[in-house]
Amino acid sequence: MAAKLEKAQADLTSAKAQFEKLKEALEKAKAELKAKSKDAKLKKKVEGISSNLKKSEEKVKACEEAVKTAEKEKKANNGTLELIRLKVVSKTGKPTYFRAGLQFSNAEKEVEISKEVSEILKNDPWLSVKEVK
Repeated sequence: MAAKLEKAQADLTSAKAQFEKLKEALEKAKAELKAKSKDAKLKKKVEGISSNLKKSEEKVKACEEAVKTAEKEKKANNGTLELIRLKVVSKTGKPTYFRAGLQFSNAEKEVEISKEVSEILKNDPWLSVKEVK
């Protein structure tokens, strides 16, 4: 359980660093665009960085949720947590989908999670969930 919390915290730190990097890049690109307002390449660059910044923000939120979930599980069970294995696939059609602090794609992903989180995933209409024995 401690390993899951440590991994979630490491992922959060990494996601926050990436978010800050993108934020700085966006500010720099906007400053360049201000100087050369008619440059189409710069406009595309700003749009691309803005899009990546939004995705990065979603990832930070998902990582924060994963840390909270891991902390709750650690406190509630003191390492005696009953885990369930699931195979999960996103049905959104988008490349990534975040739920309960986890990231899913249209490729099948096997996860080992608590009963509470498994109920969240099973009740999500945008996820296809199968239990693995």
